[in-house]
Amino acid sequence: MSRTRMSRETDDELQIDRRETLIRGWNDFLMRGYDWEWWGSLQLKSGRPTTREAERRFNKWIEKLQAEEGTSKFRWVRIIEPGHLRRNPHLHILVAGLAGLRAKWERRWNELGDGDAQIRVYDRNRKGVLYMLKTMETSGNINVDFKLPKL
Repeated sequence: MSRTRMSRETDDELQIDRRETLIRGWNDFLMRGYDWEWWGSLQLKSGRPTTREAERRFNKWIEKLQAEEGTSKFRWVRIIEPGHLRRNPHLHILVAGLAGLRAKWERRWNELGDGDAQIRVYDRNRKGVLYMLKTMETSGNINVDFKLPKL
């Protein structure tokens, strides 16, 4: 085996190890530090929305949710998954600090996001946080945004 090939394989292994370490770190941070109420997936159906459009729709939705249902402990995490062939992005969310009903906010996303929402009661045993983090690139890049109060 050539030295260049061995070096490339070693670099690839280091990138994978780095990705796994970052995913475990994010998972530990989000699981240990916060009690979540909702876990969900928000899809957009119209055409081929861009990541920027997904962000815009999410920001509008989450602002309305906070204004109408948020308590002083309102918090959220949002990860955008690029989707198949990096087209038609969709979002994975964690939300807490609420006084409202999930079904109402699924309907609101369906209206505002022109898509489909599936929001469930958060169950830490179902590994939803790890599922959200699956889109992390080997470089460690991930499209994440959040609003988290100080612990």
